[in-house]
Amino acid sequence: MFDVQLVAAKTVPSPVDIALPETQVEAVETVDVPLLATTLSTTPLLSPVAPPPPVPALQAAASPASAAPPVNAASVPAVAINSGVDLTYYSAREVDVHPRALMAITPAYPEMADRKGLSGSVRLQLRLEANGQVEGLEVLSASPPGQFETAAREAFRHARFSPAMRQGRPVRALVIIEVQFDHDGKPDTPDRP
Repeated sequence: MFDVQLVAAKTVPSPVDIALPETQVEAVETVDVPLLATTLSTTPLLSPVAPPPPVPALQAAASPASAAPPVNAASVPAVAINSGVDLTYYSAREVDVHPRALMAITPAYPEMADRKGLSGSVRLQLRLEANGQVEGLEVLSASPPGQFETAAREAFRHARFSPAMRQGRPVRALVIIEVQFDHDGKPDTPDRP
């Protein structure tokens, strides 16, 4: 939620009383930007923005009695503006419809693991946008370590998914996937020179 405080400007006297209208713009006091809490880390969405410098007032030929009194910024109520975008990454328990891969995802079997006859697995956590695009991924575990992580990351980095749904609308989602590398079950490849 964004909290914006609006400050009223001085009123403009009637054109009959003065030769030039008097205007003054006062800067917005503060803009509070919340932090996005995810299960991975807490990162700020936006960096704080400094208020713009005040605009100098135009000098009028009116008498001081006709000018409006200055407005106390503390007396002006704050206006709350709600962002309509849901920036939360929902877990599998929090969504009504789980995301599904739009096409088969087949990681390349690493050449070194193939030569050694190794099998293994990699657990990935994917951060999916509401449109099903992979925004980020993280290796949670790998067995054996250092063998299959790169192949799993590359296979899922550009994968596309149907969006997760919550209360009838697409939302961001956290998905944990275990990728199995089975040397005995992999298709035979011709010998390389």
